[in-house]
Amino acid sequence: MIAKEGRKYGLTCVLATQRPRDVPEDVLSQMGMFIVHRLINERDRSIVEKACGNLDSSAASFLPTLGQGEAIIVGVESSMPLPVFIKRPQYEPHSRSPNYDQHWMPPLV
Repeated sequence: MIAKEGRKYGLTCVLATQRPRDVPEDVLSQMGMFIVHRLINERDRSIVEKACGNLDSSAASFLPTLGQGEAIIVGVESSMPLPVFIKRPQYEPHSRSPNYDQHWMPPLV
């Protein structure tokens, strides 16, 4: 409901999931842009292929072969799927730190 109503006002919604098949179709239909990383499961690939109007079967066939940090951007603003490489952060998060706001901060020397 938020994604549907928010689109009227230019609201952008980011949804991250490892299992696209678990996201209801009416929610996926409201998404205008997808950043798709490696998808091995056939059901997940078919859901993403249906949700992305300009992702054809030849582009979808690359999804299982994407490596770590590789993704394809697909959406209404892109005339064709755009392969991208996501760089690793300069400073790795300190996930054991009790202070969440310092997870991405450079270590103090």
